[in-house]
Amino acid sequence: MRDATINLRARSEQRELIDQAARLIGISRSDFILGAACDKAQAILPDQLLFTLNDKNSSNSISY
Repeated sequence: MRDATINLRARSEQRELIDQAARLIGISRSDFILGAACDKAQAILPDQLLFTLNDKNSSNSISY
């Protein structure tokens, strides 16, 4: 069950674009936006974690 609210503002042409795509695949606007946002977040976060780990590890591998 969803228990958190996310609000956003969009231009009417953006809303229509999202609505068209959502209708095409048979889901609600909310499901479409939430799915797209989660897909993007999942694509970004592993890269950030990798960079963070590499930065931490690189300081350990420097020898003088």
